[in-house]
Amino acid sequence: MWYGHAVHRATKRELNKRFPGKFEYNTSFGPDFTDTRNGAKIEVTTVGEIPKHMSRAAKNPDYTRTTYVRYGMSNAQYHSMLSQLGRMSNEAAMG
Repeated sequence: MWYGHAVHRATKRELNKRFPGKFEYNTSFGPDFTDTRNGAKIEVTTVGEIPKHMSRAAKNPDYTRTTYVRYGMSNAQYHSMLSQLGRMSNEAAMG
């Protein structure tokens, strides 16, 4: 559990550095990040936890429109994921 919090904090710092003001971090219930420009929801979690998060859609409709990004990856994969988040949220705004 503490590893997950550390990943979220590191992701928040890196997103703020790469895309200043674009992503809002949610510290309470709901998807982890919201793209402030288009409202896209992003959940950063492990592969094994994705079904658990998806089951929350019955109580929180934000989870039905969430992009799931997994961690438990190499440093290079992590940085690639951050770049993909930036591209995905841009595509959602255009689409």
